[in-house]
Amino acid sequence: MNQILHYSTVVLGATAFGCAYACSHPETTALVEESLNVCGEFCGALQADPLTQPPQTGFGAELFAELRQRNLVNSAGEICIPAVSGLFSRRLLQSKAAVYLQCRLAETKKQNGRFVLTVFGPDGFFALSCDRILDTRTKALPQTVQRQYAFCAMLAGKSGEFTAPPKTLGPLQVLHGRFSDEYLLRLPLEKPLPLPLAAEQGVQVLGIDAQSCMGGLGTLGCVWDYFFGSPGGRFEKNVTQTQQLGHNLFTPCSDLSDERGSRYINGAAKSAVLFKNAEEAGCRLLFETVITGVYLQEGRVAGVQALGENGLFNIAATALVDATGGAAVARLCGVKTQLGRQSDGQCPLCSKTTIVARNGVTRCSWGLYRGYAGKSVLEKSNLLLCAGSEGPCLQPVYSEAERPVLEGTVLGERESYRIRGRQTITLQGLIQGEPPQKPVFYAFSVIDSVQEDIAKADPGLQLWRMVCRLHSTGIFVGVPLEALLPQGVEGLIVAGKGMALDEILAGCVRMKKDIEKSGEAAGALAALAVLQNCTPALVNYQALKKLLQSSGCLKQPEYTGLCSTQNGMDRAPVLPPKTKAQLAELLQSEHYGVAVFYKICGRLSVEKAAVLPWLKSSSKALQLHAALAAGAWGFTEAETNLLALAQSIEDPLPAGADKSNRAAAVFLLGQLKSKAAVPILQQILSQTAAVAKREFTALNQGEKYFWNLNHLAQNALKSILA
Repeated sequence: MNQILHYSTVVLGATAFGCAYACSHPETTALVEESLNVCGEFCGALQADPLTQPPQTGFGAELFAELRQRNLVNSAGEICIPAVSGLFSRRLLQSKAAVYLQCRLAETKKQNGRFVLTVFGPDGFFALSCDRILDTRTKALPQTVQRQYAFCAMLAGKSGEFTAPPKTLGPLQVLHGRFSDEYLLRLPLEKPLPLPLAAEQGVQVLGIDAQSCMGGLGTLGCVWDYFFGSPGGRFEKNVTQTQQLGHNLFTPCSDLSDERGSRYINGAAKSAVLFKNAEEAGCRLLFETVITGVYLQEGRVAGVQALGENGLFNIAATALVDATGGAAVARLCGVKTQLGRQSDGQCPLCSKTTIVARNGVTRCSWGLYRGYAGKSVLEKSNLLLCAGSEGPCLQPVYSEAERPVLEGTVLGERESYRIRGRQTITLQGLIQGEPPQKPVFYAFSVIDSVQEDIAKADPGLQLWRMVCRLHSTGIFVGVPLEALLPQGVEGLIVAGKGMALDEILAGCVRMKKDIEKSGEAAGALAALAVLQNCTPALVNYQALKKLLQSSGCLKQPEYTGLCSTQNGMDRAPVLPPKTKAQLAELLQSEHYGVAVFYKICGRLSVEKAAVLPWLKSSSKALQLHAALAAGAWGFTEAETNLLALAQSIEDPLPAGADKSNRAAAVFLLGQLKSKAAVPILQQILSQTAAVAKREFTALNQGEKYFWNLNHLAQNALKSILA
């Protein structure tokens, strides 16, 4: 809050009016919005009336003309609501107005004839000053006006079966939308409500959420599919109930179980189920509220400061669960965190997800973006506006056959801040076979890093993806109790992606099933800490274990080694070869990396003398894979083969550097500290110098290959010359 930016006008609320004003006065206006999207009072509340008399001049007329151009308004004046946010996002980007998304007004005061606004954003408090304030927020209503929380969603109904939708379905209100099979769903709630498990144990539970609905990324974020993860836990009951409701009410969701083990459920239905279960458990939840500070007493959590619609207020707490996904509350406590990979702090691509209806079936559609984590609030807001104004959020022309029906209001950050826990889960620990101490659940997935610049990755990930090629191979990860407990603070539990993980396993322990199980484990731990009158670290583990086993949350897998995922959710165990013949057969196959990994883990006994003849084998596959394996195992005899690979010209170019034999050879020569490789590496650097100087995101696929090759050669030279 040292530097205070000044604007002529600060507009509170990115409403339709607020956005129009900012677009008309971009150089002098700052737009402050609490949510992730713009125009939320229109798109989120679904309160739009038909435009029977469209505007004739100015900004409104331009907007209406664009609505017609994109087929977003019919003759009756009904508007396709999901597209409106994208239209306003695009216009705000074009205007270059200063937009502050995910920011909440905490305090306003008059100072030297100007207004000074204290605002809380993703990275804490900051201040803005202005000459005038324009408050367009619909929540800025007199206290006498009764308000209801409402979860709203735009849906695609069952074609031919939903021609006359019921006005109400229990508490659900269903109204018709712009297209023939498009409907608006409202779930009114007169009281705050969730975190069921702890409440069921007889503990008073208050949940605080920045959004207006439960479920986070899995509902409001439109990530409706389950991609890997391990079975068991309370989420399975929620999924079953959601499927039952979704089958009766909504358009069928795409089922990709035969392709990759995904299982889609309708997020709108899931929200309704979560609300119902929470209410029955006697939980309370404060929506549209964020935690702005934590009170500590002798290093133990005593309460929190929160910011809601009526300003700042305090809440006492015995135990505190941080389920923000990026350790936001833990950071307020001063907990040390890690962000991204070690080389440059870069996080995997984030996504803005949209539910798209195609020929009567809905499914998730992702737009991927780089560079969100660690950026300033203005930079983050511009990226969000960009994401919301491109496909799939905004389409050139909308139709009955294909159109977005619901835009995500929570950003899909695959990775954010991770705590330094009392125990950190690492790939190295997994390789060394270290069993988890006091496990609370087991996660399962491939290591899904979503990073194309493999040259900047951790060497362990480079070995996994580039040398072993274990892209479609999954592994179980036991998550211990102490991975949820940060160092230095008592009474705080961190669930979700903020747990203590290294950068590599962060790409594995982040699937929805497992993240939901981490929340269940955190809720159980918090409840027992309160009931046993102790800190979470001192909870009786046997009692916790029994509670988690009863729901299936803590279910130890029969096999914890490598598993094939090529046939969806089969998770077929991939066992180490037992004989020399089996090893030779494996090294001739595309799954040779399994042998490489098991040898490094100490689960495969291989004599050097058995491998060396294969380096001169007449079988090209055996010779190639034996060289990569021997290099990974530290056998210097593989140097000659690897030198030849490093000089080879790959034609056609592989789909990525993590599928390149040449790139793998360059990496391994660096690991072997091969002095004979120096001139070859220098030649690679000279040949690829031009592309290496360019911005990675601006490169095409072929250029990215050479960029990675250049930086891998740089790393190898540093290792050799060191």
